[in-house]
Amino acid sequence: MLLTHNYYYLQSSSGLGVDDAFVIMQAWNRLSASERKLPLEQQAGHALKHAGVSITVTSITDIVAFGIGATTVNRQESLTCEDLIDLIYDYMYLTLNITNIAILSE
Repeated sequence: MLLTHNYYYLQSSSGLGVDDAFVIMQAWNRLSASERKLPLEQQAGHALKHAGVSITVTSITDIVAFGIGATTVNRQESLTCEDLIDLIYDYMYLTLNITNIAILSE
């Protein structure tokens, strides 16, 4: 039981924010020519301004879905969905660290 729970935990925590990272990078790539001339910190701000709503909506729906799953009768599904704190960490990680990595790689 413990091994199965750890396996699901690793899968859920590693795959949740991948789509949000793509949204941030796509918003960065779609900056206008005038926004590209700004300093990197301001470029990141503009990219997050465009991508922030999408990331927030997907994170909220993930939290709601996992919250509903955590209250189910099926114990295996409930164990998988009890990691709500991981979703909050994922949101913070994406908005802070992925953007910093993108700035450093420019």
